[in-house]
Amino acid sequence: MELMHIPLEQIQIQNSHFRYRTHLTDEKLAQTMKNSGICDPVYLLIRDKSPSIIDGFKRIHVLSEHFPSSFPVPAVTLKEKELTWKTHLALVLNQDTRGTLPFIEKVWAYQMLKKNYAIRDDSEILRALNLPDRPDYHKIYPQLTRIPQEWIRFFTDHLVPGRRIKTMVEAIDLKSCTSLLNVVPGLNRLEQMIIMLSEIEKREKLPAAKILQNLLIDIQEEPIRSETLFLRLREIRFPLRSKYEKKLDDALKALHPPPFVSTQCDKNGERPGAEIFANIQSPKDSEEFLSWFEKKKDSINTLLNERLEL
Repeated sequence: MELMHIPLEQIQIQNSHFRYRTHLTDEKLAQTMKNSGICDPVYLLIRDKSPSIIDGFKRIHVLSEHFPSSFPVPAVTLKEKELTWKTHLALVLNQDTRGTLPFIEKVWAYQMLKKNYAIRDDSEILRALNLPDRPDYHKIYPQLTRIPQEWIRFFTDHLVPGRRIKTMVEAIDLKSCTSLLNVVPGLNRLEQMIIMLSEIEKREKLPAAKILQNLLIDIQEEPIRSETLFLRLREIRFPLRSKYEKKLDDALKALHPPPFVSTQCDKNGERPGAEIFANIQSPKDSEEFLSWFEKKKDSINTLLNERLEL
């Protein structure tokens, strides 16, 4: 190994043979480097006198975007025989210690190391990267290198855990529902929407992309709120339950209680009764409550007799 300064123009920027970072743009890093003009040493492989990037893709990307091609890049250079499995793994794990590598970037690192060090057992690489070594995960690892960039960025930026990525990838083809990311739902809501969409797709025998497209067109809202989309998906996925809940909501609204009275009921149908709460603070409130109750008694009885029928 040797520490050198190599002109940026001599580095093979397009060579992605060793790349495992899912995207290169890093605004915070770019701003820091532009302000300071300093670049921490990158690691380069010298092969046929042409340097290829081993580690430091984001830094090189910033330099290529904002610095002159003659910029002297500080680099630790390695000859081909010096780039061993242990050395390369140490560079990857060093990124993990700086700030935990997202699950999906560890998967890309696994694929990269597997390709470059075929002599190593898959299980050894997975253990080194602290990735699950189970058949169900082995099935999704190749899929994660083929999902749309929008999903890769989302999973990376939000440090989405592997088990949740696995759930979503197994449920549906993520290409069909990339538009969900435009609605900016939270991770919990996103996972729930994907599962509901996959279940609707199987039941209706329609492509998820078509279901989602029709739904987004149908919602008369700009911009579309994630909660609106979630509730509409829920209506389609659980039509009888949604119909029952709307029936109860309409019945409760029709009671028009005084401001100091609240009414509610269990929409799951496990407690079919109704609960009425009155915060009575004066004889006038008492009289108003009794008058309201007398007028709405039949409506309340109807509500009491409702049952969940699914």
